[in-house]
Amino acid sequence: MTLQEATTFIKSLVNTTERKHEKKIYSDFAHMLNSLQKRDLTPEQLSSIEEKLTSLDLKANPEKRKRHIAKKFLELKTFIEKEFSWVTEKHYAQKWMVLGMSFGMSFGIAFGAAFNPSIGIGIGISLGLSLGIAFGMALGAQKDAAAKKKGRVL
Repeated sequence: MTLQEATTFIKSLVNTTERKHEKKIYSDFAHMLNSLQKRDLTPEQLSSIEEKLTSLDLKANPEKRKRHIAKKFLELKTFIEKEFSWVTEKHYAQKWMVLGMSFGMSFGIAFGAAFNPSIGIGIGISLGLSLGIAFGMALGAQKDAAAKKKGRVL
């Protein structure tokens, strides 16, 4: 499947669905495919991407189309990130926010339990989670800006 065929197919899905969540997934997919089309791709890169699109079997008609397309979108994003080191917008912000949440909650529980086991855990979780999200978003935004500066953002 060529890049143009995949873009046309995904855009047709955007136009045929009424559900907001489905439209979001399909339009994000179409945006990524458009960004790939606008890039100056070498013939090797283009053939590699088109081989991957063919292997994804986007035109399959499963019962749960939204889930199928979402999985294929994630698979293509992962392939492009590993193969070419290109990322989508806010990629690092999302990744680092999750890491910040998990580490923030862990540290919050530890510090909260150390100060006051009964009430401190709840306070520690809320403070740790909020600080973790803030630090994660800040670090992610910094990495996103660096990726954009290097021209790695689709």
